[in-house]
Amino acid sequence: INCHKCDTWGHVPCYGYKSLDDSRMSKYHICYRCLRDENNNLWELDALIDLALFRRSLWIIWKEGIPSTCRQFAQRLGNTRLKTEGFIAPPPKPSKRKGKAVVGSNTSNSNIPFEVIKTEENARKMDDYFNPDIGVMPV
Repeated sequence: INCHKCDTWGHVPCYGYKSLDDSRMSKYHICYRCLRDENNNLWELDALIDLALFRRSLWIIWKEGIPSTCRQFAQRLGNTRLKTEGFIAPPPKPSKRKGKAVVGSNTSNSNIPFEVIKTEENARKMDDYFNPDIGVMPV
């Protein structure tokens, strides 16, 4: 989405929206930096940037799964927080049965140390995170 004031672009999920068709989206989007410049009561910009990054990482794993080709996903997009809040977890240990693992399964030698946990509780938590007003309301 494009900032109406400074003409910068941002990811829709970073601002708490689930799609460009989200009914909560304003016709004139204003980025966090411009909002902060207008309103000194806004959360610290660093906190909003952290929230945006977490939203983006949550959106990626929820919609696409955990990227298998990016070893730095954990550091780049908040893997520790995803794990702490129960959105991802290590896959179950494979059984001790003899036989070959199925390619692409959790029992194969994949580089994916976690799996996405899609429960009703996590879906509700995701809805809470995708509230565009978090952090932009005056305190």
